[in-house]
Amino acid sequence: MSSVIVQHQNGRVFDLDKLGYHVQADFAPFGTNWMHTTTWIGKYKNYESNAQLGDKTININFVFVCHDMTEYQLKCLDLTKCLSGAFYYWIYLAEVPNIRWWVTCEGQPTFTPVGNSGYGTASFTLKCPKGLGESTHHTGELHGQPVNLYDNGFFGLGNHFPHDGEAPRYQFSEGSFQVFNPGSINLTCAGLHGKIIFSGGGPVTMTNSTTGQTFSYKQGFSTLILDGYLPFADGKLDYKNSNHSGIDLKRGWNDISVSGCSSVEFDEYFYY
Repeated sequence: MSSVIVQHQNGRVFDLDKLGYHVQADFAPFGTNWMHTTTWIGKYKNYESNAQLGDKTININFVFVCHDMTEYQLKCLDLTKCLSGAFYYWIYLAEVPNIRWWVTCEGQPTFTPVGNSGYGTASFTLKCPKGLGESTHHTGELHGQPVNLYDNGFFGLGNHFPHDGEAPRYQFSEGSFQVFNPGSINLTCAGLHGKIIFSGGGPVTMTNSTTGQTFSYKQGFSTLILDGYLPFADGKLDYKNSNHSGIDLKRGWNDISVSGCSSVEFDEYFYY
């Protein structure tokens, strides 16, 4: 059995094991659901025309013991409130708190009492529309500190950070630097991405030579936030004064150069 944590959007956190819902050991949220489209060419050859990440389902099963059937029914009701299908919430393993999944209950849960003993089981199917696990914390919380020098409880097991002497940073004041994406997928402006925050400057230009992309903004600002393709200058969307581009982050190291600002920060979650 393994303890599973559920965190609602309002900040409420439920440790299911401590609440008496013992999660069976077959709970395994890891892995991704890749879907491949194949096109046949001629008689013997086929060609993969598309690979796409789909949503995934996660099965979670419980056993719990109550004093009588009344308590059993009440615990079943409480569990449906925690693992509701009416909204989304985070779920993660207590032993691996660095990666979480954005889920909701899909379909009808199954409750199976054993006679009138108060003992029973429950089974839920959780839908994860992103199809990936996400880092519990984001790089904006580092406040300029290198990842490898930060508490291992912040970014740890499963986050693919190098241990060869490199110390990835996500806040810079120099004109050329490298940004590390430890995730399993690229962060793209048109997909899952974080925010790039420019301080004190303008006009500003940023180039990722690893992806061949350049973003530019031609006005002055105190703070400019690039969210995908959308630039927000001092809190206001100003798409017309940009070159309508963005900056992706490939897996691994990205070579970045920037001019026209005093500092820049990459505020990113990573996906696995």
